[in-house]
Amino acid sequence: MTQGERIKEIRNNLGLTLEKFGDKLGVTKVAISNIEKGNRNLTDQMIKAICREYNVNYDYIMYGTGEMFSDFPQTVLEELCVQYDLDWLDKQIVEMYITLPKQLRDSVKEHIKKTYFNGENKKKASDDKPVVIRAAHLNPGATPEQIAADDAIMESDDF
Repeated sequence: MTQGERIKEIRNNLGLTLEKFGDKLGVTKVAISNIEKGNRNLTDQMIKAICREYNVNYDYIMYGTGEMFSDFPQTVLEELCVQYDLDWLDKQIVEMYITLPKQLRDSVKEHIKKTYFNGENKKKASDDKPVVIRAAHLNPGATPEQIAADDAIMESDDF
């Protein structure tokens, strides 16, 4: 099997059209078609882009060896999850935090500092009631009233 045939196999396995596959790589559907047909050679840069964007094993494209897709994490967050043994809920919490607007992240940090740090000594978390973080602004279906209520909670002294 040629490199072009392997690219076509990868694209079909992903269920992508020539256009969708090429869009993520910054090339046209004609360019992908020419690669698949062997009319255009794959550059090392294109191979690396395919591997990065679609989590494909480099050796599979180059030599036809190994598994089609890599087991490596695709994002920094996934790498952190593996490194620190984070479960799906941990990942969701981190994702939610990093997508918060800076003002809300600052409020969360301030609350954590007040609640869990006293100078150089840490307070025992088990003595405190759990903190519930509502994030209506992350919900595409949230109403303006829900978002305003959540913002008010985040800005209050109780949070």
